Amino acid sequence: MHDNASIHTAYAVVDWFTEIGIPLADHPLFSPDMNPIEHIWFHLKKQVLLLHPELTDMGKGEADLQALESALVEAWQAIPIEIFQKVLDSMPKRVTTLITVEGWYTKY
Repeated sequence: MHDNASIHTAYAVVDWFTEIGIPLADHPLFSPDMNPIEHIWFHLKKQVLLLHPELTDMGKGEADLQALESALVEAWQAIPIEIFQKVLDSMPKRVTTLITVEGWYTKY
């Protein structure tokens, strides 16, 4: 499932899904992103920068990409389990709010 971001609606992407037989669900144009992983990305980036501030100015070479990959694994493992639980625990309230506003803007 994905939203209506232009990278998801490009003809090449839509054609690829069609070719391999994956049906796409319609989404409202301004639907909020209710995927819990979106909230985890913030914490992952925060952990990477906390553990490896030198990556702020990294290049695009193979060694830099390998350093980033290692840092991402390390940072993922450093995210406290309570963060994941908090995000998951918030989902019923998020869904209720989304239903209440009939799919329009929420603070989430």
